[in-house]
Amino acid sequence: FDDYQNVIIGCPTWDVGELQSDWAGFYSEELDNVEFQGKKVAYFGTGDQVGYADNFQDAMGILEEKITEKGGTTIGSW
Repeated sequence: FDDYQNVIIGCPTWDVGELQSDWAGFYSEELDNVEFQGKKVAYFGTGDQVGYADNFQDAMGILEEKITEKGGTTIGSW
């Protein structure tokens, strides 16, 4: 990520508003080592908006919160 000022991150929401299991290592280990200060970050995701309307795209929010805490600036809108 060091070479990029603009980052696009995509992930699905899994189960009931959780990160998909294969994201666990990235979220808890690798993401902590990435510096997002000064970077613009856009997010996209997949999920079941009809069957899980109450937590559709919650995983995207989990990532956005952590990346914002690390200095990333969210761009785009819902």
